[in-house]
Amino acid sequence: MAKNHVDNIEVYSDVIKALVTDAANKVEGVEVIDEKSGTKGRHFRGEGVSVYIMPNDKVTIDIFANIFYGYSVPDVVSQVQEVASKTVEASTRYTVTSINVTVVSVIFPPSEQ
Repeated sequence: MAKNHVDNIEVYSDVIKALVTDAANKVEGVEVIDEKSGTKGRHFRGEGVSVYIMPNDKVTIDIFANIFYGYSVPDVVSQVQEVASKTVEASTRYTVTSINVTVVSVIFPPSEQ
């Protein structure tokens, strides 16, 4: 594989990661894990979004997120999958084959004392 082709895949992957992170974070009740923000005091190794580019302009996406207490996990995950898929397909030439959302933790509101 030519070096230029590998460089292009990395750029495409980074663009898709940014699109997915921005889109998913707009869903109420979810916080996509972001290595830059340090997940607001919570510890997690790795990135919040992984993109796997496959032949024929298809992608599979893994999203690692926290869900806020009081929200329905299945509903929030479904919304994240839908908005991320629509955003990627509307903004790029890629077709999303699957989006896997892993809920890392539930964020409870700060206790009032």
